[in-house]
Amino acid sequence: MLPPSREIEKSIQETGRSSSEERETRETEQSAAITSALAALKNHFEGEAKKEQTPKKIKIWTDTITLALVAATALFTGLAWWVFKGQLREMEKTYGPIKQSADATKAALIAGQRAWVRIDEMGVGGGGLSIGNDGAGVSISFVLTNIGNSPAIKLSYHPELVVMASGISIPNEQERVCEAARRQWQGGFTLFPNEQFPRTMGFGQYSVGTSALKDALERGLEVSADKQHVVLFVVGCVDYTFTTDPDTHHQTPFIRELTKRDLRAGGISIDEKIIPAEQLILREFGMGIGRAAD
Repeated sequence: MLPPSREIEKSIQETGRSSSEERETRETEQSAAITSALAALKNHFEGEAKKEQTPKKIKIWTDTITLALVAATALFTGLAWWVFKGQLREMEKTYGPIKQSADATKAALIAGQRAWVRIDEMGVGGGGLSIGNDGAGVSISFVLTNIGNSPAIKLSYHPELVVMASGISIPNEQERVCEAARRQWQGGFTLFPNEQFPRTMGFGQYSVGTSALKDALERGLEVSADKQHVVLFVVGCVDYTFTTDPDTHHQTPFIRELTKRDLRAGGISIDEKIIPAEQLILREFGMGIGRAAD
């Protein structure tokens, strides 16, 4: 049996060892916990880093694949266009002559089976030329013949009285009137092959009225030597179509100078209020100008 002092010392030593072991155990557990926490934190950051890197890698691959597809598409398009262009050249070689032949056949059909309207006579109808405060007016009579092989349909007249003045071109005025007729497309009558209007229809005369305004007469006086006379023209066309080419305007244009039959009587004076039709005539303006039909 140990003395009391040794028992106390032993008890103290055992208590110290026990405390030391407990402290070491706690320190070990704490160290393990810290290590585990650090490892978990490391894993967390590594996982986050991988998450950030994964979209970047995916984007890089996506961009690479997209560029490759674009390049392949461009290459395919170029090759397809090259092949198509070659086919187109071959088609042109094959079908070009066919189209030309078809166009020539159509043109020949139209030319052979079309109406041709000829102006046989133009004159002054009605009461002649009247000159008043508002301007001048006159009626123009026509005699037409269809010398073609098809009826002329929607046939209409388009005369216009023009006063010669500074800046006025008579051929240009005719083109203006006839171009307006092409746009208007006014319906008219039908003239069959070899028929003459108005004689075949039993009419004595058919005339269409036209006029010029007072300011046009005043501009015409400015270019005359005595400021009392004007030079007048009747310009325009006969407009029609036919069954083999129904959507196209065909025209027989005309340019005529309106003057007195007796040249010794002088020109058209604005002081003459009425000039009877029998004293007037429509003379050809130039050689063949305004007579070519289309």
